[in-house]
Amino acid sequence: MSLRQSLVPTELLGRVAMAHEMVIAIGAALGAATAGFTAHPFGLRAPFYGGAVLLFASSLISTRSVQKAAQPSQNSMVVAGRETEAHRSTRSTPTDNAEIH
Repeated sequence: MSLRQSLVPTELLGRVAMAHEMVIAIGAALGAATAGFTAHPFGLRAPFYGGAVLLFASSLISTRSVQKAAQPSQNSMVVAGRETEAHRSTRSTPTDNAEIH
């Protein structure tokens, strides 16, 4: 299961996927136009250098946002099917309520 599938409600997955595809298509068109306008005055290597800088910056930003999304919130009791320490300490077990004779 992808991160998108785990974060987005099932009924919205189609809309989110199409929004993602639209952003990719618009980005490709804008990137091609920007590269052409950049290459004309600065040479053919300039768009590649600019693209490398943008790719590196976007990878840093996306890595941090994915790490934040993957971290459980302090208020949640169960994360990805596993209990947190706070949930284990508040949960009573059958032996907790039984009297020892």
